[in-house]
Amino acid sequence: MSKDKNDAWAKKYKEERKRLKSEKRLLRRRKGVRKIFLTGMICAVAGGIIASIVTITLMYGSMKFFNLNLFNLKPDKIIERQYMSQIKDYTSPGTAIYDKTAVSIVGVKLDYAQQPSMWQINQVSGNEAAGIIYSEDGYIITNYSLFQSAVLANGTLDTNAKIEVFFNPGENTGSNNVYDADLIGYSAETDIALLKINAGGLHKIDLGNSDDTSAGQNIYIMVFNNGAAQGNTGFSINNGLVCDLNKSISTKQNENIRLIQINTVLDANSPGGAVFDGQGRFIGLSSKVLTQKYKGLDYVMPVNNIVNVCESMIKSKG
Repeated sequence: MSKDKNDAWAKKYKEERKRLKSEKRLLRRRKGVRKIFLTGMICAVAGGIIASIVTITLMYGSMKFFNLNLFNLKPDKIIERQYMSQIKDYTSPGTAIYDKTAVSIVGVKLDYAQQPSMWQINQVSGNEAAGIIYSEDGYIITNYSLFQSAVLANGTLDTNAKIEVFFNPGENTGSNNVYDADLIGYSAETDIALLKINAGGLHKIDLGNSDDTSAGQNIYIMVFNNGAAQGNTGFSINNGLVCDLNKSISTKQNENIRLIQINTVLDANSPGGAVFDGQGRFIGLSSKVLTQKYKGLDYVMPVNNIVNVCESMIKSKG
């Protein structure tokens, strides 16, 4: 083989070797890029999963810490949470409920001088209960049992009985915080009485819907403290739960009423109290008479039935 041929083969060998080395470097680069891409994809997916787990854990922990479970709340409960979240500078929901409802709660007092015989006068004085402002023009709802001893056999109030309604100091009633009241009507079966005072521009109660009440629902009850007419603390608030909705009673008009049973216990001297839901809406009037009659913790006359009774009384009055 001549020298020229050897040189040509040597040159060709070097070029081929150079080409192979270049292809190997290119393959290594491609493999490196694929490794980086795959590693990035794996890290991104893993990071997303970890971040999701951490976020869900923190959210669940926060909801549990603040006693929130949004996945199981009914619409009205969500509204209640939203309502409470908008109220600032309060240490508890009970404070917000008290401040909202106290302007629509009044004290009702009965002074009754009963005369059983010509030799003896039996003075029954100081019977007091909570009243609910039903209308801006002075209709007040309270427990009939407060006046039961002063109602005569013919259904009228004894002329010796005097009913007074008084407001918390500072309420928008002008200079007069005490008003004489007339007994417009009553229902002994439901322990409801409707009064009327000569006043206007009052803060009427925010009415709820007792048909929406459910077992386990949070409630708040405002009761009247005896002695408030003499300037003592007027009202107190307590919280509880709706225990049962399965107790029904029938009236003389064949009306079937489903009572609300709550787990609060009335004070021995209180005939009843105003019951509110978590948004401060009036849902019923608790009654010691109904509680004693039907042997429960505390029975509440639902607001829907109260409204029907009161509207019938107002219509009858003309």
